[in-house]
Amino acid sequence: MRIGQILSATALIMAVMLSTPITAFGQRECGPTANVACPSGPSSDPTPQVCFYTQPDFGGRFFCESGLRRVNQVDEKWRDLIKSVQVINSASVLICEEFNRDGECLLIEKDRPELPPNLYDHLYSYKIKE
Repeated sequence: MRIGQILSATALIMAVMLSTPITAFGQRECGPTANVACPSGPSSDPTPQVCFYTQPDFGGRFFCESGLRRVNQVDEKWRDLIKSVQVINSASVLICEEFNRDGECLLIEKDRPELPPNLYDHLYSYKIKE
C-alpha cells in the first residue's frame, strides 16, 4: 500500500468519526441531525436503552444511553430541552429536576410521550436501571 493510499484511508476514517457528534455523556448523539439512528423499539440487543427527546411524542433532536448509567449533571445543551423519554428492553430511568438526583424525581418504566410539568424542560440528572 502506498503512503498516499494510507493517508487517504486515514482521512476518510477521520471524516466519518468527526461527522457524528459526541455528547458530553460519551455517547454518540443520535437522531436526524446527527445522521445516526436511535433505537425505536426492542432490538436483538437485550441491553436496556433510554432515549431523551427535545419534543413531545418522541420528536426533535435526541440522544440515547444504554446499559446501567448514572448521570449526576446533564450537559447544559440538553437539560432545559427534554420533553419526552423512550425506554427500551425493560429499561427504567429515574429522572430528576435537580443535579445529583435531588429535587422532584420520576421513575419512568414505560415510554413517556410527554413529561409532567415539573420535569418538562428540567432534566438535570438521571439514573438508568434494569
